[in-house]
Amino acid sequence: MADTSQAATSLLTEHLQYTPLSLIDDIINSVNNFVYQGVGSLETGLLSTPPEKLGFKAVGGGDGDGPEFPDAKQEIEEGLHKLETLLNSTVDKNFDKLEIYVLRNVLSVPADLVNWVRLSHYENISYPPSENAPTAESVQLLRRKLAASRAVSRALLEEQTCNETLLRQLRAIVGQGDHGTGNSTSGDLSFLANSTSMHALEGTPNSDQQSLTINTNFAVSQLPALRALLADLRPKLAVLKNSNTGLAIESAKDELREERRGYIEQQTQSLLKRNGESMAEHAAVVPGRRVDAEEVQAMEKLASLFDPV
Repeated sequence: MADTSQAATSLLTEHLQYTPLSLIDDIINSVNNFVYQGVGSLETGLLSTPPEKLGFKAVGGGDGDGPEFPDAKQEIEEGLHKLETLLNSTVDKNFDKLEIYVLRNVLSVPADLVNWVRLSHYENISYPPSENAPTAESVQLLRRKLAASRAVSRALLEEQTCNETLLRQLRAIVGQGDHGTGNSTSGDLSFLANSTSMHALEGTPNSDQQSLTINTNFAVSQLPALRALLADLRPKLAVLKNSNTGLAIESAKDELREERRGYIEQQTQSLLKRNGESMAEHAAVVPGRRVDAEEVQAMEKLASLFDPV
């Protein structure tokens, strides 16, 4: 199938040095010139031929100037005009068919070959690389940047999730997340945002002159709530203190036991030193009295009698 796109037309124009349509127009113009020349020659011949030879009847003149043919010239002009119109119509009709056939079947390039045709004057031409042509290093850098941006995006999403969770917890603590649920606890701090004094202070203009007074009034207004929380925490503090006291007593007993064990160990080592016992680490302790040097020498002499040299 022929390709009639702009790319195929440009390829043929560059190869032929003229557009395909201009060739068809030149052919049609040449044929029209031949038609005009033929009609002009025919007109000259008819006008130069005597009218009586063309079959026109002469009208006799009363002055003796000879016969006249008043209808000859008009009929010749009308006939030539009709002939020219007929020839032009025939040429246009048939050469339109020729134009369609030539553009589709002769001056055309198949659609699957347009991108593969290389003209002769493009042979052995090397194109310099573009200044903005990507390199392997630039592509790798872009990949690293993309990976880093994705990692940052994931970290930001995780941080956003953590922040939202923290905000929900804080709103629940100050009593803004579970109004009307009845699940209030002793650690509820909603009085900081929902107290009557706080709402009263919100309507007061916070100017530099009144800031200290407003803050003092707000702190004083919260003292009853703080006293209630303190009264609630005192029993828990006492229980915690008692548990810590029991642990301290047990730790004191262990410390005394260690001191006693260390004292006994120290006295034992001193006694062993005075008796001349070995103080080497992991030395075995043999019960009984101390053996003198004379007894050792006597035992060696006795052993030599049974084992003579």
